[in-house]
Amino acid sequence: MPELADLLKNGSLSAVQQAVLPWETGKPRALLFRFTGEKGGLFISLDRENPALFWTRKIGGRKVRRGLAHAFDLHLAGTRVLDLRQPRLDRLVTLESERFSGRMKLHLEMTGRLTNLVLTRMDGAILCVARPVSGKMSRVRKLEVGSSYRPPPRAKGQELGVGAVDRWELLAENPCDASGLARFFSPISPWTARTWGELFQRGGWSVADGLREVLRRGEEPGRLVPFPTGKKEFLTAVPETLLSQKAESGLPRSFSEAAEEVYLRREKVLALARQRGEIEGAIRREIKKIARLEERLREQMLAGAEAPFVRRQAELLAANLHRSRRGQDRLVCTAFDGSGDVTIKLDPALKPAGNLDRLFARARRLEQIRVGSRRHFEKVSRRRAELETARAGLEVAGDLEAISAAIGKVRSKEAGWTAASQRRIPAGVAAYRSTDGLEILVGRHAKGNHLLTFKLAKAKDLWFHARDYPGSHVVLRRQGRKEPPPRAILEAAALAAVHSKAAADRTVQVAYCHRHQVRAIRGGPAGRVTFSGEKNIAVRMEPDWIETLLARRMA
Repeated sequence: MPELADLLKNGSLSAVQQAVLPWETGKPRALLFRFTGEKGGLFISLDRENPALFWTRKIGGRKVRRGLAHAFDLHLAGTRVLDLRQPRLDRLVTLESERFSGRMKLHLEMTGRLTNLVLTRMDGAILCVARPVSGKMSRVRKLEVGSSYRPPPRAKGQELGVGAVDRWELLAENPCDASGLARFFSPISPWTARTWGELFQRGGWSVADGLREVLRRGEEPGRLVPFPTGKKEFLTAVPETLLSQKAESGLPRSFSEAAEEVYLRREKVLALARQRGEIEGAIRREIKKIARLEERLREQMLAGAEAPFVRRQAELLAANLHRSRRGQDRLVCTAFDGSGDVTIKLDPALKPAGNLDRLFARARRLEQIRVGSRRHFEKVSRRRAELETARAGLEVAGDLEAISAAIGKVRSKEAGWTAASQRRIPAGVAAYRSTDGLEILVGRHAKGNHLLTFKLAKAKDLWFHARDYPGSHVVLRRQGRKEPPPRAILEAAALAAVHSKAAADRTVQVAYCHRHQVRAIRGGPAGRVTFSGEKNIAVRMEPDWIETLLARRMA
């Protein structure tokens, strides 16, 4: 905290933006706080798996009209930072700022799955919260706009011996020797306390400011490294792997630079795991579909194996057609090779010529099934082998580039990752992916609406439009004969609400029906339609949820 406190104190906060990582289109739960006259910004990640707080010059920001960043920007833009401190020796940080309307506090709680960002007035009334918590969701505390802020409870084991703040004050007032450090770091481990104590004694460093940075780390083996801040020098724990990478070029110039590299490296690992999991899931689902298809093709090939026998029966019937009479249900003929008698079943309602035509038609159909099913089975088997190879490649892929190469080999229609599927989407239409993997298409203008509704959409696809407001046509494509799940319907309705003139409303009514129930107005402009048999759905415009949907755009 000392470095950030010295850097931010008396600084003017100009804007709060949505942070954009170098290899991603954006993370709705990562914010970038811009300051006047500064090239970088304060990066805050609310990711439950990888929360972070540091000063960055690598990560850019993106302005948004609505959403989490916009909600905090309305309150914090133009404020002056008074102080940045860590009230307790855990993962809680408080930034105090001031504007003409009064002072505010920004509380960052980096507590794992409960990571949150809360903006309050000085009296504790909540002005904005990243993850609202209602009384029904938690009996410990409520985090909603207007309620009173209460800090999260201490973690188990943090109350050992003296309180964390008491230990901090005790250490700040007394000399930093090994015994004092052992008492201070007792909740962590005796080895860590003894090792750090020896380092402090040997180096003779002042550690009062650095202890806040090194406490409760230990994600991987690290070393204490001094970082100059201009006014004073403090220590922090830097992973050994990062130090080995920096051996040739020297140590990082600041803690934020080291923290940024550690965070980005860990974020790449998490992104790699998420992408691998998504692709493996898509491959697994498609392999199951192929297995069912192969079973059906085997049954068809078994049925097609009767084609030679049926054709011999048809040829026998043609040779003995003069013996057949209408009303017969069977005819016994001698085989051409003299091997015995062959019984041919007939339809008594048909004439002899009709039975002959039916038998030859059945023989041709079985021959086509035999040839077609064998070709299709070979094609499907090759497809399954490709998927198995791609899945094996995913298991050994170690970086994002290798994952991207594996994605290109998958070519899954369900996941929609191929360039060919994106080329099928014209310029006037935007494509999104629902949580369940269904494709959602949104018209971008009047001609795009007409093209989407009457050229791209199928009869049984679901069609959405904001009721009583101008807006985009939205189509939720179905897979097979099953109706889309309710979550996909709600997400498509939300996209229809966002891309309409009612986007600023708190709740938007959206009408939806099947595509075949939509009709263009004769002689009217492009995009003007009428529809019937519609259902209504109310969409609550939650900013963070909307940002998550918009981040799933594919093309």
